[in-house]
Amino acid sequence: MNKLLLLLFVLFSCSGIKAQKDAPTTDTLRNMIAVAPVNTNLFGTSNMIYYKRFINQMGPYMIYYRAGIGLFDRFTNEDDADRLIDPVSPDRRSINFNFGLEWYRPAGDFSITFGPELGYTRASFFEDFVTLEQGRVFSLEGLATERNFALEKSFYRSYNLAWFVGLRYHIGRHFQFGIESALGWSFYRLENQYVEGANQINPEFTGIIRELAIGRHFILEVNF
Repeated sequence: MNKLLLLLFVLFSCSGIKAQKDAPTTDTLRNMIAVAPVNTNLFGTSNMIYYKRFINQMGPYMIYYRAGIGLFDRFTNEDDADRLIDPVSPDRRSINFNFGLEWYRPAGDFSITFGPELGYTRASFFEDFVTLEQGRVFSLEGLATERNFALEKSFYRSYNLAWFVGLRYHIGRHFQFGIESALGWSFYRLENQYVEGANQINPEFTGIIRELAIGRHFILEVNF
């Protein structure tokens, strides 16, 4: 994990130094807001929003920092038909943070994007025993939940590293939409906590997940 973080830090630093060789044009739009109403991930679908800031240019490539936040609104494993969830106080909450570096290559009405991204995911479940259902190599079946009233909370945390690539179609100068795919690794920790006095050992699981998401983001972007 430390080696991966060091590699990403060096990559960020080198890109900024090399980019100083090419000055951006005066009409370059430096800010971008990206909304991904469909964001495929380990859990299912979430809403994601990014802010991107132009930092420099290297040849035909424009380079952006990107920072995003997502709130999960649907999970891969649906609730049982007879299970009622209080809409005011939901029993599942999760949030995701991403930070990355994006190379942006215009090509006519299209643009190709790619780069590395770091992420942190945290999810909590109330009165659910949670386990991970993994595939053989890539893909993840999701988080399997089983109702257990002896449990107080369960937590899922992961530190994520991904390499993404995307394609955008431009509608004028200020708008574009497209798709983004990603290949990544997640270092996760899963904890199930029983209520006090349950006389149960709190089980913990850790491991590495390899993820391949072909349709990770369906995205709409606004430049200004």
